[in-house]
Amino acid sequence: MIIVILLIFIFYLYHYESFNTTLTPIYYKKNKFNRGVYAGRKIKKNEVIEISPTIFIESITNIPGILIDYIFNHNEKYYMAFGCGSMFNHTDKPNILWKFTKDNNIKFTANKDINKNTELTINYGKPYWKARKKIKN
Repeated sequence: MIIVILLIFIFYLYHYESFNTTLTPIYYKKNKFNRGVYAGRKIKKNEVIEISPTIFIESITNIPGILIDYIFNHNEKYYMAFGCGSMFNHTDKPNILWKFTKDNNIKFTANKDINKNTELTINYGKPYWKARKKIKN
């Protein structure tokens, strides 16, 4: 059942040109990686950009295809982030940082001032690349 819900969520995101929310200062749109998350206004350093709810994934070995690219690792457990949480692209020099909250949501915070219409990026971290390599092999 969880896999079906996740597939519907990903299908929804991939079949819309853009998504805007009035609750957060962000939006996403198509870019060279397929989609990216962008600043809808100037964002100040240390400003919370989004708190994404997550769903616990019992086993990553059962995750079909592209969904493995949207998984977060925390304390050797795997989670799918909702909202725009799973839509941030990776860079080695991110402009936002992420961390899990005590209730396993993911909090995304600006680590510097960010101008309007700038892509918001995170560093996926070494556990992400290890898990992805393990599953893809």
